[in-house]
Amino acid sequence: MRDSFLSLADLFPPERFGGSERVILELSRALVRRECHVGVLAGGPHSCQPDPAAEVPIWRYRVRTSPLPLLFLTSCRGLRAMHELPIVGTEGALLLHHPLSGWGALRAGHGRLAVPIGFFYGAIDEEWAWHWRGVRRWGSRGLVSPALVWMLPPLLRAVQRAMLQRARAIIVLGSYTERLVRERVPQATVSVVPPGVDLQRFSPAPDKADAKRKLGFDPRADIVLSVRRLVPRMGLSTLLEAVWILQRDRPSVRLVLVGTGEMAPRLMREAASLGIADRLTLAGHVSDVDLVDYYRAADVFVLPSDALEGFGLVTLEALASGVPVVGTDVGETPSIIAGSTELGRLVTHGDSRAMAAACAEVLEVGPQAEACRNFAGRFSWDAMAAAVQSIASSAAS
Repeated sequence: MRDSFLSLADLFPPERFGGSERVILELSRALVRRECHVGVLAGGPHSCQPDPAAEVPIWRYRVRTSPLPLLFLTSCRGLRAMHELPIVGTEGALLLHHPLSGWGALRAGHGRLAVPIGFFYGAIDEEWAWHWRGVRRWGSRGLVSPALVWMLPPLLRAVQRAMLQRARAIIVLGSYTERLVRERVPQATVSVVPPGVDLQRFSPAPDKADAKRKLGFDPRADIVLSVRRLVPRMGLSTLLEAVWILQRDRPSVRLVLVGTGEMAPRLMREAASLGIADRLTLAGHVSDVDLVDYYRAADVFVLPSDALEGFGLVTLEALASGVPVVGTDVGETPSIIAGSTELGRLVTHGDSRAMAAACAEVLEVGPQAEACRNFAGRFSWDAMAAAVQSIASSAAS
């Protein structure tokens, strides 16, 4: 009998794009290649069945996507009928990727149907706190109930902890998140399973100038790229200041931000106040196909995070594309790029001058595509799938 894996997600593209959603999809594809029975169940604005032609079947249950408390309540209601899905059985595993849907499924008793395996990508309560700091800073405090501000973080922490406590095993992507989860659930069985990167899809441009032309950029420009959700903890204001410093000596520099989020209007205003609005491109959300082109056009990739940076898939994708990375000393990033100047540079978060200097050094040295590709080649989605399959088998016994 084939192993069965049903991944649960609070939301999934197109409702939400992020690192965990990318992990779910790529891991599911790798499990399919291992001839497992695979599916994804996620909330969305409408209930729907999978596309019969899809490589990975995705079921949807109806939720209110915002505000967060309504997402939580409607997720619990929508998950009650999960046992009716053809993929759920006593021989399978439930991969609980997000706290709200994971806790809701276990509360509904689905942990008795299949082996629950929890994933921990980061502290959901701390992410909410960072989001609130950004809302307050931008003068929109009246949009958020004061009671919600105080009540939601401990509630989110309790929900995430309850889900992890009831999981048979917990999977994290690196040592940073391993430390966080052990602080929350000291007795848990935790396994570090790094993610992967598709080396065939993410590869260096045969001609960097042509790659820039394809996206409408000056082929002589120095392209600084970041692929981020545009939210406060990502350090994007620091990156803007770094580009402002960098352009004094490198007048051809251009900053390209791929991603969406509430900071977009703020970033445009900050760029205008620095006098570099003409050097900033907000690309918004781009398809997986087009994302490859942005990496190939980049001369340096920057991960400017201020806090809570887990294992950044974008770091591996940039390196696989032959692009060095300038990252901050936050979360998992130091364990990825520290110790090798061929891979990029590590700087103190919030230090725009250090970030500008690091970018200048990388641009001066030029591409180190072979070293970057060799490092990225250590990470494989197939290896991750094999590890998850082994963990689920051990948890079931």
